Amino acid sequence: MKNKFLMLIIVGLIFPLGGFGISGISNIYAIDKNTEIEGSFTLISESNGLENGFNFFIYFDALPKDLAIEYNREYRFQLINANLTYDDSPPIAAEMSSYRTSDYLTLKKEVFGLSIPFLAKAALHLGGGVNQHNSVVPSITLLKDILDEDNLSNLYDDFNPDDIDTGDFMKALEDHLINATGLHIQAGVQGKLLMLNAFVNARYTFINGDEMESFPGLTVGFAYGI
Repeated sequence: MKNKFLMLIIVGLIFPLGGFGISGISNIYAIDKNTEIEGSFTLISESNGLENGFNFFIYFDALPKDLAIEYNREYRFQLINANLTYDDSPPIAAEMSSYRTSDYLTLKKEVFGLSIPFLAKAALHLGGGVNQHNSVVPSITLLKDILDEDNLSNLYDDFNPDDIDTGDFMKALEDHLINATGLHIQAGVQGKLLMLNAFVNARYTFINGDEMESFPGLTVGFAYGI
């Protein structure tokens, strides 16, 4: 009985059914130059086209027919170059940021694999799935909420990104979320060494509607098999 129990533990370590991990993210996602005007107040914002972040994921890769399912919760940030003007006052240049959380559910299939029995394995997967996103980009109404100021002249005078309270900023984000959903296709390589896993995934996200643009992305991460 003890030997059988020990064997189950060893098999679980050598052949994990799934796992959890963390990944780094890099996306090519440009926020086009946007000019927003309210009265005499103008906000011009533009990104550099690179979006970075991290995600937490869980996966189960013991489905029939070499199928696997994966869920990702992603957090991404992007630097935004902003320029504020009011009447004839000199422009204020500032570096701000956009913020996005995303959820991805992916069904993938192993199409090619190599293995060293009882030790290591590498596999190529292809797949796709559904996703949803909540994002925030700089806007005049967002600045009004963060600074608690509706008067445009005072808004210009009070604006200083270095003095923005983090708590006020996070609270304001909740009221200015842009929601979007989409589909995605994905190709990736997964390497296993006992219970340790490494992932490299290339993905293209197709967004439904006009809330966001479709974009490519790359994730690199590590996981612990269970």
